[in-house]
Amino acid sequence: MALSAKRQAFVDAYLGEACRNAAKAYCIAYGVEMSHSVYTSASRLLRNVDIRKAIDAPMKVERTRIQAQLQDLVNEMMLIAAARPEDYMTIDAETGECRPKAFQDLPEGASAAIKKVREKRVIKECPDGETMILTDDWSYEFYDKMKAIETIGKHLGGFIDKREVDLKLDQAELINMEPAERKLLIESLRKRTGILN
Repeated sequence: MALSAKRQAFVDAYLGEACRNAAKAYCIAYGVEMSHSVYTSASRLLRNVDIRKAIDAPMKVERTRIQAQLQDLVNEMMLIAAARPEDYMTIDAETGECRPKAFQDLPEGASAAIKKVREKRVIKECPDGETMILTDDWSYEFYDKMKAIETIGKHLGGFIDKREVDLKLDQAELINMEPAERKLLIESLRKRTGILN
């Protein structure tokens, strides 16, 4: 079912300018000032099946896009965490000299771990006008492998610095709670999570 112009304006504001704040979206769509009745009306609109569908569809697309981007970031971190020295250098069997591999000789994706390429070249000009390269040293500087491992571990839930609580409350329910109810909820959460302040 198609939404009325006002309801569509509410959906657009909720997803856009109001940053998923139903009361602000209501004020924008209906051109009213913030009041207690705005919270009630916004909550009612959020429970409307057609409005909920109009909000949920783009949010699902956005979640999918964000999850794909997050997976790309995790894959990039995995490349940094999995970097091995032998992937980036060659050792001359006769002289034992270590030299960085050229980019085209690196394994696929290995260049993602490289932060900088440094080159130090000493060139001497000969009396006959020719130039001669005396030294041509270059090296790689890598991203922090331990930081990448730590980031992946946190993403996978292996290293949790803080106690996290998955709380699912409807925004409208929280807004419509009486102050005393809200205070009881907060105290209950503090007890369950062990948070004292």
